[in-house]
Amino acid sequence: MIERSFQGNEIFFIIYVIIFMLLGILRQSERERFQVFVRSFTNANSIEQQIRQERSFLRVGIFVFLISLNITSVFLAQAIHFKGWLLSFSFGALFSLIIVGLLLFTAFRMAIYTGLGWLFEVEDLQLIHTFHWLQSSFIWALVLLPVSILFTYGSADWQEHWLNTGLITGLILFLIRSLRVFSTAASGYRISVIYNIFYLCALEFLPLAVVITVIFRQQLG
Repeated sequence: MIERSFQGNEIFFIIYVIIFMLLGILRQSERERFQVFVRSFTNANSIEQQIRQERSFLRVGIFVFLISLNITSVFLAQAIHFKGWLLSFSFGALFSLIIVGLLLFTAFRMAIYTGLGWLFEVEDLQLIHTFHWLQSSFIWALVLLPVSILFTYGSADWQEHWLNTGLITGLILFLIRSLRVFSTAASGYRISVIYNIFYLCALEFLPLAVVITVIFRQQLG
C-alpha cells in the first residue's frame, strides 16, 4: 500500500506548483534559447556562442537559477529531515533557511570568481565556469524534481532509495562539471592541475564540509 510522506503538509504542493509555473514561463518565453541551453550539456560547441550573447543568456539564466534554487532547497530540506537532523525547524522554515544559505553562498562564490578572474585576467574562463555551474545545477534540479515528488508522495519504503539517487546524481554531475572546467582551464588558459586542486578544496569541498559540521553540531546539541 502506498503511504504518503509528510501527510497534511500543503507546502510541498505549493512549492511544486511554483516550480512548474517557472518552468512553463521559461519554456514559453525563451523556448529556443532554453532548448539550446539544455542541449549544450552534451554539445559543448554551443557554449561559447551562448556566452557571447550575454543578454540572452542572462534572461535564461535568471529563470534557470530560480528553478534550480527552489528544487535543490526542497530536496535538501527533505534529506535533512529524513536523516533526523534539525527537526526543531518546520519544513517551511528549513526550506527558507536553505534558500537564504544558498543565495549567500552563491553571492560569495560569484564575488570570489569575479575577483580572481579580474586579478589573473581570465574573465572569459570565469564566465565559462559560471555557465557550467549553472547548467549542471539545472540538470541536477531536473533530476531532483521527480525524485522529490516521489519522495513526498510515494511509498515510504523507497524514500532512502530516492534520496541516494538524488545525491549520487549530484556527485556525478559535479565531477563532470569539474572535469570540463579543468580541461578548459588547462588547454585554453594553461592553468596547472595544482591550482585546480586548490580550487576544489577551497571553493567546493570546504564550504560543504562546514555545512555538514554545523548540522552535526546542531544535532548533537
